[in-house]
Amino acid sequence: VLALSADGRVLAASADATPGDRGVTDERGPAGIQIFERGAFAWSHRATLPRPDAAGHPTWGAALALSGDGATLAVAAPNEPGPGDEPSGAVYVYVRGDDGWALDATLISPAPTADAFGRALAFDVSGDVLVVGAPEDASAATEVDGDASDTSAPGTGAAHVFVREAGEADEADGRWAHAAYLKAPTEGARGVGGAVALSADASRIALAAWRSPSAAAGVHVFVREGGRWRAEARVLPAGLADHDDFGVGLALDAAGETLAVGAPGEASDATGVGGDPTRDTSASGASGAVWVFARGEDGWAEAAYLKAANADGRDRFGMAVALASDGDRLAVGAPGESGSGEGMDPLDDDDAPAAGAVYLFERSGARWAQAAYVKPMGTRAEDGFGRQLALGRVGRRLASSVPTRTLPLGRTSAGTPNAGLLFVYDLD
Repeated sequence: VLALSADGRVLAASADATPGDRGVTDERGPAGIQIFERGAFAWSHRATLPRPDAAGHPTWGAALALSGDGATLAVAAPNEPGPGDEPSGAVYVYVRGDDGWALDATLISPAPTADAFGRALAFDVSGDVLVVGAPEDASAATEVDGDASDTSAPGTGAAHVFVREAGEADEADGRWAHAAYLKAPTEGARGVGGAVALSADASRIALAAWRSPSAAAGVHVFVREGGRWRAEARVLPAGLADHDDFGVGLALDAAGETLAVGAPGEASDATGVGGDPTRDTSASGASGAVWVFARGEDGWAEAAYLKAANADGRDRFGMAVALASDGDRLAVGAPGESGSGEGMDPLDDDDAPAAGAVYLFERSGARWAQAAYVKPMGTRAEDGFGRQLALGRVGRRLASSVPTRTLPLGRTSAGTPNAGLLFVYDLD
């Protein structure tokens, strides 16, 4: 799991939140979050943030978010035991000061139940507003600030907004206050908050509901006006299928006017930009797609339908997406892609199943085009490169990972690979 500061100079990474890797993970999940910083000429490891003693579940580190300046980090443990040992979830907020990193606050749901609180996280650029997804939330409430204690609608999902206030930390949750509780206004929505995105100025929030049936699918956009949140739109393209997984990947630009939505289960045999999304075939199943939406005077409208130029079935293109601040550069992960090449724009083949790839698209005016096809060095089958990615808000630095890669020095324990490798690319 990765998070990158706006200028691309601070990178946070956790190991996959699964037990087994001695020194990296144990039965309670990753032992620490790794912080790297870019100096004048090279990257260096700057800190390991140890897991708090209270964080006793393997999902600690399952989601990360960094503020724009890289000085505030949120770490989620979505199945962390809460009151009564119910796996209600928690989010740990760290700040960087003169003496290094320190735990600043522990955030929990105001009505903790088994709602996967923390499954997705997003900061605004200041790091003073944090959105926390809770896709297993069970309240039957709709829209804004309903009854969070209700449990009559399991799995509908929700998101919570927290705001950091001025003053000294004097409570368990520091200076953070719960500011809003957001639910989908659409009947039948499922898993709302499984992916979340927030504009740089915290004026717009996007919440995915990718587990919803097609009749209730879509991304729910909320806007803040006069200090209060309201539901603005349900954004979706025509002709969605239940298997599309629309919203697994989700990103907003800084202004909250461009929205990218990944659908890694999408099955059209189209390739490139602007194809026909209705031509589903069995051979192109789970090839994946990304839709881009733009907000204008008349609201949100579909602006582009993107597929990889070399799209194949089971590529899972759209599993992860990230937008630059201006919305003109988009990174898309395709962890099932099978090319065996290395580096930027290598030769394309299908000799390394599920090696994974990242694609870069660029917008000029209103037109999108694929700009790069990115593979890691030493590509191997089953790497899953592109499952996680991060793009600095200015769009000039890209990070992705191969969490299962074994280093040449060997293994951390018998039969257990090392924690993996991070790949960082400087973009023109």
